[in-house]
Amino acid sequence: MKQKKFFEKFLQNISKIDEYNLKNIIELLESERRTFHEVLDWLSEGIIVFENDNVLFINQEALNILRIPQLDFPVTFNELEKNVFNRELYSLIKKSTDIVGTLSYSGPNSGDISEYYELEFSGKEFPTRILKICDSTSQKQLEFQLKNLESIGALNTLAAGIAHEIKNPLSAIDLHTQLIRKGIDKGMIQAPDEVLRYIQIIQEETKRLNNILNDFLISTRKRELKLSFADLNPFLKEIINLFQPEFDLYRIQVEADFGNIHRIFFDRDYLKQAIVNLLKNAIETVKDSPQKLIKIKTKYDLGKDAIIIEVIDSGAGINKKDLHKIFDPYFTTHDNGTGLGLTIVYKIVKEHGGEIAVDSRGINEKFRLPKPFNTVFTILIPANRGTKMLPNADQ
Repeated sequence: MKQKKFFEKFLQNISKIDEYNLKNIIELLESERRTFHEVLDWLSEGIIVFENDNVLFINQEALNILRIPQLDFPVTFNELEKNVFNRELYSLIKKSTDIVGTLSYSGPNSGDISEYYELEFSGKEFPTRILKICDSTSQKQLEFQLKNLESIGALNTLAAGIAHEIKNPLSAIDLHTQLIRKGIDKGMIQAPDEVLRYIQIIQEETKRLNNILNDFLISTRKRELKLSFADLNPFLKEIINLFQPEFDLYRIQVEADFGNIHRIFFDRDYLKQAIVNLLKNAIETVKDSPQKLIKIKTKYDLGKDAIIIEVIDSGAGINKKDLHKIFDPYFTTHDNGTGLGLTIVYKIVKEHGGEIAVDSRGINEKFRLPKPFNTVFTILIPANRGTKMLPNADQ
């Protein structure tokens, strides 16, 4: 109100103002106008200032939302329409300039994702009016994701229950198949060779189905970690020794490069599952390669205060198109894979508060490892998770 009275008084006395003072006043007003525009351009909401059919100003966010190039204002709504790429939203704005209050808009953007906006028109107390455009796309997408997570959570609970129920009769099938096989071996049951072959197929498929169910249950259930404070190096050496018969079978050369690392808290059985899955994946990758090399490396990263575990192999590497799917459930490039092995690795590492990454010569021209190595899975586990929980951990 004071500003309005100032301008009224200024206009009444403009003839009495000399040229020098008038110039100063005009420069001051222009400076304030530029400052006002800069402030509006910094806002995260889109702002359109209009009067009747004339658009007087559009801030940068509104230009981005409507996908309009930089223009000189004022322009009419009809003239502006020629430069608008977000036609659906602009059409709603153009036909709604007489309303007061809020409108909601949803529609497709230039891609496949829907966008959501809240439009708020100011009142009609003054000829010049303001439209505020709030981008609610991220909020809506988050709401949808939360709903999807709830649905997925309920589905996982149901599926885990079904999987648990399947395991009971599956165990019975496996047990009775073993009893039949023992009876045949001891001569208590007479059966032709063809029946023996059928029994072997049943046992192999039962074992495979049991493995799938176990992987599925691990991937869907949240586990309470049973932490122990220990050195990862002897832990990893034990796992390597477990695989030695398989390494010998496929003539795979294994190298262990264990650095000087701190003890940390980790769930031995749970993390063992992650390392086992990574080694199984490496074996599948290198067993048909000309050079069959697997390397397991540990080190301490001072900058990140973390223990690093690397599983490196000389397999064919990873295709660029497969990189973003590598940890997705049921994605596999192996003939007999369940597609849950690396998903379980990702889940276990995350539940330890860690990170996992993959790099390969096929997706990175500046791959850091020398040939013949082509792929590296890197696990990062925070070292302070353990040392902070034990005051005398270094003693």
